[in-house]
Amino acid sequence: LTRTGSTFQFRLLDVLVRMKSPENTKITTTYMPTDAVHDRELAKDSFVLKSHKYNQTDLWKTMQTGRSVVVFASADAARLSLVNYADFIQTKESLDNCMLCEVDKYQDLFRLTPGELKLVKKYMGLYTKIRKCCGTQMSRYNAMRLNGCNMTSYMDKQGYPNCEDYDLEQIETEFDSLPLPYTVFRGDSVWNWVRPGDCAKFDKKMANGKLFMNAAFTTCEGAANWTP
Repeated sequence: LTRTGSTFQFRLLDVLVRMKSPENTKITTTYMPTDAVHDRELAKDSFVLKSHKYNQTDLWKTMQTGRSVVVFASADAARLSLVNYADFIQTKESLDNCMLCEVDKYQDLFRLTPGELKLVKKYMGLYTKIRKCCGTQMSRYNAMRLNGCNMTSYMDKQGYPNCEDYDLEQIETEFDSLPLPYTVFRGDSVWNWVRPGDCAKFDKKMANGKLFMNAAFTTCEGAANWTP
């Protein structure tokens, strides 16, 4: 479901599948409408597919039983019943409470060694800082800060990313040097972080009157109440 940490889960699953698959396995990671799943994706050797069409329960159940596909879902507590067919459900509340604790829950599923688990947690910790502080999908709080808003009254709110406290150039470099893959999707160079140096590029862009996905920044109050 949207706004429940689905991108965190998608990126985590992508790196886990790539880490644990045999060498030279053909893996497709993509955002796709579910009506194209059978025609294109299930013919591949391996895939990680993200879709927000959670209500196509018959399709997901068919994939589980007919193709041995494992379905992961993310939801908040109020909407858990909408994805009760999933093999694994990540809850927004648990993710908000302890993001990296969520990674531990995948250890047995993917048979991660202690060393692999530590590496993946490092990867996801750095990735999350980059996602919240860089790109057109950065935290609204960081976009507000870049546009000159006084953030004092927001700093104690859940989800405040503290981007001003990070050396983002160092974080970018450290993330890029990790021995784990980072899948770049079509259009990412326009919308999302791709390589070291992008944080500074997007800071400049967002500070020029932009919010989430290039929505127009109007006022600080309006930005604080804005929803995508």
